[in-house]
Amino acid sequence: MLRAVCTFMLWYLPYVGGFAQVTQQAPASPTNSSYERALDFYYHHQYAETIHLTQQMVAKAPDYYEAYLLRGMAREETGDLQGALTDYRITLHLHPDYQEALFRKALLLFHAEEYAAAIRDFEHLLSSHPSETQAVFFKGSNDRTGFSTEAITTLQSDMQADFYNYIGLAYLHQQDAPTAIRYLDSAIALQPEEADFRNNRGLAYEQTDDLPDAIQNYQQALRLDPEHPQALQNLATAAYKSGQEDLLEKTLNIAPGSAMTYLQRGILKQRQGNHREAIMAFDSALMLDPTVADHYLFRAFSEQKTGALQQAADDYTQALRLDPMLTQAYSNRGNVYFKRKEYRKAIEDYNQAIGLAPEQPSFYYNRGLAYHALHDKNACVDLERALDMGYQEARKPLNSFCQ
Repeated sequence: MLRAVCTFMLWYLPYVGGFAQVTQQAPASPTNSSYERALDFYYHHQYAETIHLTQQMVAKAPDYYEAYLLRGMAREETGDLQGALTDYRITLHLHPDYQEALFRKALLLFHAEEYAAAIRDFEHLLSSHPSETQAVFFKGSNDRTGFSTEAITTLQSDMQADFYNYIGLAYLHQQDAPTAIRYLDSAIALQPEEADFRNNRGLAYEQTDDLPDAIQNYQQALRLDPEHPQALQNLATAAYKSGQEDLLEKTLNIAPGSAMTYLQRGILKQRQGNHREAIMAFDSALMLDPTVADHYLFRAFSEQKTGALQQAADDYTQALRLDPMLTQAYSNRGNVYFKRKEYRKAIEDYNQAIGLAPEQPSFYYNRGLAYHALHDKNACVDLERALDMGYQEARKPLNSFCQ
């Protein structure tokens, strides 16, 4: 059987472009003036200038924690994530209760896959008493067109749901779905209208193989946001895994045209025996992403079924270039060579398949047939081994060829 390909997708809350802390107006000074200039550079995406100016500031005032935070934010925008993390740590050393620095540090740790450390920081944010955080923050625009004040929040109010969400995702990455579900339940309790949280909880249920609850959560997310791309994709994956072809087809018809969507549409058409439409779907998947071995693998299978053996062999070869450990590609290409009566090439591919999966009896059966076509006595050895492994199809040729 062809191996099922399912994608584990996570949908993260949009990472806001930045928070601007509102503080009381300080008396004018050269340092404050420099900070305002650095902040202006940052808002206009002049990150090198921001870094240069804040470096001058901390050289003159080593305890100026706001400057370290701003330099970290600029470094983060330039891709210097380690430098940003260092700046956030310095900020917190100077001002341990600076919640935005802790939040940014937690996010960086999360995206660096340091999940245990990220969980500790998010838990710290959750446990901070509201009286400890009086600062008000403006959520910044994420569209890179400029800084905006779309919403006013505090890190102790509606962002608590985000913290629960990130902790849940961190546990999900650590393969601890039950704990992830508990945190995502808390996020949903605080913000029941947030589609992202329900999508993420669906992923957690899917990790426990609870497909009905996973599907229910994806559908809840789609009721809140009918065009939620990750929920649509994840619903299609769960429907595929659960064998609900009607739900899969309905979902694929409205899902955005991603490479994974086209791949799943092609697999559905294969299941239905419609290999020409399957090939068209795989063509679309390959146009969007030609670097995925499974796109070639599945297209080759449909090409093989329609008799386009050379195209199938070429696609299996390309799949193996991308993934040399793709056992099914060796086996299927061996079948193509067998049908073209290129028996020695077929045996070479069956050898590779057996080397990768020696427990698969069909590989011995197929190699036995190829040996028989060459009048090689190894045919009986392979057919007998396949039968001993429970592959009943080997009984008839074994009785015919080896008596």
